[in-house]
Amino acid sequence: MNKLKLNDIIEAVQCQAEDGFSCIDTQTKTVCLITEEAMDYVESGGDYPEWMEDMVQEAKSYLGAKDEGRYVLLPEKYDIDEYRMMESFAMSFKDKNQREKLLIAIQGKGAFGRFKNTVEYLGVSDSWYRYRDEQYEAYIKDWIDYADIKLE
Repeated sequence: MNKLKLNDIIEAVQCQAEDGFSCIDTQTKTVCLITEEAMDYVESGGDYPEWMEDMVQEAKSYLGAKDEGRYVLLPEKYDIDEYRMMESFAMSFKDKNQREKLLIAIQGKGAFGRFKNTVEYLGVSDSWYRYRDEQYEAYIKDWIDYADIKLE
């Protein structure tokens, strides 16, 4: 039997595709990616590449599910406010110079790219990614409790 793991859920939320969504199949205890392309193949009944077999079967199962509670949609990546994470991370610095550089980096268009470049420039990338991962984990743990998902 499959085991639903916290890290699988976190990874699915962080890496969601633009053309689909991620969910938990509560019957198989797996995290699934359902793409629009796979759903199109199911709905059209057309041929699809062999490498898409698993994705098409999962989409078929999702679209044909009779139990409304079988699939639980994961939060979308945009449900998690990564901008606030960056701001909070910047504010955690005691060093005023580093804090100011990080806060300036997150202002305006292109903030995410500038922030990434700034944490690399300051040599705090490892700290940032550890902090971000901790924030994602806390958010997903709260979501799991709210959604009444059981991890094994």
